[in-house]
Amino acid sequence: MPDRRKVLSLVLLILVAFSSALFSAAGKTVHTLVIMGTTDMHQYIMPYDYMGDKPNESIGLAKVFTLIEKVRDENANTLLFDTGDFIQGSLVGDYGADVNPLKGFDFRTIVRAYNYIGYDAVSVGNHDVTDFGLEFFERAKNNSIFPWVSANIRLADDPKDS
Repeated sequence: MPDRRKVLSLVLLILVAFSSALFSAAGKTVHTLVIMGTTDMHQYIMPYDYMGDKPNESIGLAKVFTLIEKVRDENANTLLFDTGDFIQGSLVGDYGADVNPLKGFDFRTIVRAYNYIGYDAVSVGNHDVTDFGLEFFERAKNNSIFPWVSANIRLADDPKDS
């Protein structure tokens, strides 16, 4: 079975190519749309390998954010998506879920960062809903200002989904 991220990327690429050809053929002005995406951020905000306890310049949302800003500065029309598995994964994420859980109106730092960066939408990753439970996921989702997209998710004990 093909990976859903690859299929989604291919569909988006085809749509963008088709819409550009359509506008060109009709003699209309052609606009460029840049679609950016991240995946599997796993709570890595800073370029630091928490397991190895050392800097790692190849990971981290802070590093990605500088690239996002550069693309946005160079292009008027951009969309930014994430394909999931971002609220869980690193030691920072585990610490915030198991050792020192958030209380009251606090919410995940990664969700706050995604809000600030201005993601247009995110999809639900398997780790986002399974690793720390639905209450944890719902809290992250409810504190986001971006929409979450999902398909084929249902509660196993929900009789309406039978």
